[in-house]
Amino acid sequence: MKHGIRNSLILAAVLIVMVVGGWFILDYVYSPQIEELEQQRTQREQEYNSYAETAAMYEETLLELNRQYYIRDNHPKELFHNHRSGRVFDYIRQLNEGISFTNFNYSIRDSVTHGEYGIVTVLLRGEGAYRNLNNFVHRIEHSSAIMHIANLQITNITELGRLSRVTFEMTLQLYYNRDDRLEWQPRMYMADAMGNIGHNPFYPLIHPVPPNTRNLVEVDDSRLVGITSQFILLRDQGGTLKRLTVGDEVYLGTLQRIDTDRQEAIFHLNRGGIFDRVRMALD
Repeated sequence: MKHGIRNSLILAAVLIVMVVGGWFILDYVYSPQIEELEQQRTQREQEYNSYAETAAMYEETLLELNRQYYIRDNHPKELFHNHRSGRVFDYIRQLNEGISFTNFNYSIRDSVTHGEYGIVTVLLRGEGAYRNLNNFVHRIEHSSAIMHIANLQITNITELGRLSRVTFEMTLQLYYNRDDRLEWQPRMYMADAMGNIGHNPFYPLIHPVPPNTRNLVEVDDSRLVGITSQFILLRDQGGTLKRLTVGDEVYLGTLQRIDTDRQEAIFHLNRGGIFDRVRMALD
């Protein structure tokens, strides 16, 4: 065999061995490593895409976070920081001061939890002037603590001398925070009272008149016997001579004015809700 042919055959055999050996090495040695690297590359691409999306949302998320902070800091209502009985009672007591004052008994009826918040139910039973109770309710509703008046029953008092007062029974539900992750303390802002109201709907328009236990002058049964610009003289229901000046109290009212020109005295009386002006002339 010629040397050229033999060399060509040897070279071809070497090439075949190299190709087969290279294929074997790639398929059985490096192929698993290549697949693992491909998986890592795919995973890195997914992570990159996720980070890219997060980075693109950063500005929008930051704006939303600042907006939520603003809402939180300026929201008119807040959760109680905890549900300790003394803390809750002290807050209610402060709302009940001044022209909102009423006498009440305080008791806790129930406490339930709902995830990150809880509800404490308390019962208030008491008595007070209607205008004070009205201011108390106003302060409960408009203060920052989240308190819900679940039930309110009001009963008027018919006893003379206490007609402007009422008894009440109020069920309050107070919402408190149970999430320890919240780092800020609630401010617990307290609203101002509404002020005096013009009419008490529980005050009876017509009511019995009190007896004349102080033996005041009863205008209907008295007689005017003397009059000056400063005072009047009259003989009362018992025949006693009495001296009265403007503003002096009589039974069911007061001496309102002295009219020397007409020689008469004008009294203003409250006959159990019926307001009456009585003129008493000099005989």
